[in-house]
Amino acid sequence: MRRMTLTVFAVLAGLVAMSPLTSAAGLQSLNVDGPQPERATMEVMIWYPSAEKPTDNQIGPFTPHVALIGKIQGSGLPLVVITHGTGGSNLNHFDTAAALADAGFVVVALMHPHDNYRDNSQAFGPLNFRQRPREVSTLIDYMLQEWPDHAAIDPARIGVLGHSAGGATALLLAGGVLDWSKVAAFCAAAVGDWGCDQAKLHPPAPSSDTSLITAPDPRVKAIVLAAPAITHGFAAQNIHIPVQFWIGDKDEEVSDTITFPSRFPGMDTHIIPNGGHFAYFAMCSAWLKSIAPDICADPPGFDRPAFLPQFQAGVIGFFKTKL
Repeated sequence: MRRMTLTVFAVLAGLVAMSPLTSAAGLQSLNVDGPQPERATMEVMIWYPSAEKPTDNQIGPFTPHVALIGKIQGSGLPLVVITHGTGGSNLNHFDTAAALADAGFVVVALMHPHDNYRDNSQAFGPLNFRQRPREVSTLIDYMLQEWPDHAAIDPARIGVLGHSAGGATALLLAGGVLDWSKVAAFCAAAVGDWGCDQAKLHPPAPSSDTSLITAPDPRVKAIVLAAPAITHGFAAQNIHIPVQFWIGDKDEEVSDTITFPSRFPGMDTHIIPNGGHFAYFAMCSAWLKSIAPDICADPPGFDRPAFLPQFQAGVIGFFKTKL
């Protein structure tokens, strides 16, 4: 049995210092063993509907109003997995997770081992994109089989929301085929591409992986892509489930992704005027702005507080219709 440890949210220390949580959803934090052979610990946050009275809980620098480890409410609930971008955290999109839980979803967000804000030693290489979807599938196994409230989940209603590298992860889970030779060719010709530049600055450890990367999970029935990374590497359209796609027209981190809808038609596509790469992140506190200005700043003319409720409503509506 995979190791599970309920914690008192010590994980909230780094990127957690965002605006206070406002949802009355139930909230848990736990650790789950990752896929074999490494079985690296995956730090996990779970939001879910709860009828228990929420209380103020001191977590890091703020006091969210939640039913901490509260009893779950409902049955036959859909499950949404959130996979973060490179160097991110399981709390990047905590407000969207809470909104989904309030709408009747169980939401689980993992922190990908070796590609997070504390350790990005495997970021930018093919091994990362082999491991990431395996980690999500292992987490789905856990949620359906070992999570104490697994009986409340409908195993036929599972979706994935991925941002940036998490978007590529979602594409792989949905049946996309990633040709790493196309990524290498793109980076050889690209000038000023953020991901390619980062890969040159932080080359991953050598790997014997072959170029094609596939990791479909037939349990995943719909995906939401928020500014997905390395879309130039997806060589085949083997995706036969509903896809919602979001991209800002001022996104400089994955600038090539703006052409993705023309190459993969049929998606529910949203082009965000003046939106940047981090438009989908929860609002930052003053403290987080001071230490991580890149993820807190937006292009001129973009109103993140106004956009986030629109994004969340769009995601909720999509998953309610497609799951």
